[in-house]
Amino acid sequence: MNLLVIGLVLAGYIVPVALCARSQCRHEGFFHCLGLVRIPVSAAAIAAACGCALGWCSHLAIRASGIETGSLNPASIAGTVYWLVQAWMFAAVPEELLFRGALANRLVRRLGFAAGNAAQALAFGITHYWSWLYSDADNALVLAAMDIGILFLLGWTCGYANLLLGKSSIWPGIIIHGFANTVLLWVG
Repeated sequence: MNLLVIGLVLAGYIVPVALCARSQCRHEGFFHCLGLVRIPVSAAAIAAACGCALGWCSHLAIRASGIETGSLNPASIAGTVYWLVQAWMFAAVPEELLFRGALANRLVRRLGFAAGNAAQALAFGITHYWSWLYSDADNALVLAAMDIGILFLLGWTCGYANLLLGKSSIWPGIIIHGFANTVLLWVG
């Protein structure tokens, strides 16, 4: 894992915690400020189904574009655990804390739901562009645009689910994001 990825993961955990430690969130409570509020089991189940569907749709879009990807299919249980930790703890949780817990909550308060959710989703999609900067593919720009579009959809859906299903909890987004990553890793 390169230093940029490690830095982004750490930022995903540190920035939201630092923002919520500031005085503006003290009246809400630390975990509420982060969006880590309990949700009903039914909301978690709906989020898991949405995540699987988004992961599968993303897989179909990637496959239709002709990109060659490998699938998870590890040879061992340890390999499976490794990739699941990558999908959830190094991607879903820190990205949801950062983009939906810290950024979206503030943007929605300032801009309203439609503009705030779209802005955080766009930021989420654009931050994933860097992975294509190092690509030697002839169509890297097209792939980056497709990636940003898919990730905008994922980010917007997570923001919408957090409001609709989670009553401002980020757990639906974490579940959607984690299951989408898991499906993408599994079916490659």
